[in-house]
Amino acid sequence: MKKSLIAAAALMAVLWITPAKAQAGPAPAPVPVAGSTATGGYIGPWPWILIGCVGGTVLSAVDANWRYNRQLTAPEAASCGVMYVVNSWRYEEMRYRRGYTKRTVR
Repeated sequence: MKKSLIAAAALMAVLWITPAKAQAGPAPAPVPVAGSTATGGYIGPWPWILIGCVGGTVLSAVDANWRYNRQLTAPEAASCGVMYVVNSWRYEEMRYRRGYTKRTVR
């Protein structure tokens, strides 16, 4: 009960101090967006393609290091990690044939 009275008194004090008529100023001028004059505001899918390629390369490199304790080869990194996914199945088969790991069910 005492805490709610203190909270109510604090709220009343804050409402008493704040101005009753807050006036807004004029609206600020709009800020031009980068690339809006040359391309009409359309940037296209290229930033997302670049992010996806870099993300695929990093994800493939982390997986290659964690699973096989190796680095990506140049073609695997240049293909944004797609060749790593294709080659990892063959790499796993090669490791099985050499006796490093057990066969996994696919």
